[in-house]
Amino acid sequence: MPRANPRTLTHVDAQGHARMVDVTGKPMTGRRAVARCEVHAARRTLELIRDQGFA
Repeated sequence: MPRANPRTLTHVDAQGHARMVDVTGKPMTGRRAVARCEVHAARRTLELIRDQGFA
């Protein structure tokens, strides 16, 4: 598999659009991602979500 220029992004084309990259030649690795968010909503919105059993 050819190596990309380290100054360019491999998943972005010349116009800046995302593109698929062939990774079949890469070995499998274990990865872990952690995400966190904060949601701001009106009190009534939160009550509606809670009362419908979504929370």
